[in-house]
Amino acid sequence: MICDKPECARFIAKKLWRFFAQDQPPEPVVEALAAEFHGHGMDLKHLMAVIFRSKEFYAPEVIRSQIKSPVQWLIAGTHQLQAPLPTQPMSLVMLRQLGQELFNPPNVKGWDGGIAWITTNSLLDRYNFAAALVEGDRVPLPGLMGQMKSVMNSMAEDGLMQISPANVSALFSPADLSNPYSFLAALQARFLNTELKPQRLASFNDFLKSRSPIEETDIRKAIRLIMCTPEYQLT
Repeated sequence: MICDKPECARFIAKKLWRFFAQDQPPEPVVEALAAEFHGHGMDLKHLMAVIFRSKEFYAPEVIRSQIKSPVQWLIAGTHQLQAPLPTQPMSLVMLRQLGQELFNPPNVKGWDGGIAWITTNSLLDRYNFAAALVEGDRVPLPGLMGQMKSVMNSMAEDGLMQISPANVSALFSPADLSNPYSFLAALQARFLNTELKPQRLASFNDFLKSRSPIEETDIRKAIRLIMCTPEYQLT
């Protein structure tokens, strides 16, 4: 009886578009998806195919319009650095500090997502954790109390809270590192799949223009900087 109601199709279509595409779905898109969903017997597989094949899904205003969740941020970062995920306890601490403790949402609705992922504290944590992933570092422990603090300190002493430095030189070819312009293009392709805004692009050019060939210390600093840009927080 619920699925027979057009409102049900609209509710589910809007939820899926918000999750996979953009936080503020255009009404015409929602209505079209709802009609398609309802007209095909509430077939979720069909609806997903329609979403992923629609031209609206690949519109410029949709691409890279969502803020990465902490899980997306961590997995994408390690993948782009061609590094393994941190140890399980370390990953749990990082995600908890970033605001997404796995399997423990704040309520039955789940995490709000979107802009709620970014706060003053969580953004600073993203910057600090980016440095840890690139440079190799010990992840700072949150303000834990009692037995949990004791367990985490014990893990830290056993080396389970330490991240090995990323092998950044292996991420770029000799041609990429031959001059600042090639390196900046390769850097954006690997970590952003888009271009930096003009002002930030100019800052990177200023930083790299006197460096040729590009040394490993330059690579590490550039990666850290790009992982701290607003563009990097989007997916």
